Amino acid sequence: MRAQDEAIAGDDLEAAWFHAERLAHAASLSDLLKRAPELPAGFYVEVQPDAEPALDFDEREHRHAGWWMLAAVSGQMHKSVSARLPADSVWRRAHQDTDPDLSLAHVVQERLGMFVHLPPIAGWLVEPGHPLGDAYFDLLTALRRLRQQAPERFVSDQSVTE
Repeated sequence: MRAQDEAIAGDDLEAAWFHAERLAHAASLSDLLKRAPELPAGFYVEVQPDAEPALDFDEREHRHAGWWMLAAVSGQMHKSVSARLPADSVWRRAHQDTDPDLSLAHVVQERLGMFVHLPPIAGWLVEPGHPLGDAYFDLLTALRRLRQQAPERFVSDQSVTE
């Protein structure tokens, strides 16, 4: 990669982090967003702590949807990426099936809540000026630019999610 391309990719990585933080803040999940520049998108989202209600029962508006939307674009749904998360990450341990006391099914059902359906979030995705919708579209734009400038960052997340 040329030096100029590296600089642009670095700017796009910073932009992705900035917009991921915006979305996490708007969705009340800044505590779960983790910066990880070595990962394809530069971040991942950790699992809700046991002491808190499952995300789909959490009273903080948009926390559940925000988690799934950030996780979906972070790359962490791919085993090759989740294997690179910190060893103490609950998501890594469940997704990699390395902890006999922690299954992915348990984490999804009991900590995260089932996947987000489009109808509840479609409104803020299409509403101009909505803080979540704007942050998400800006994040997607930054990640698309990053993929274009530094495609090698994303090679490991091309495998089928297991």
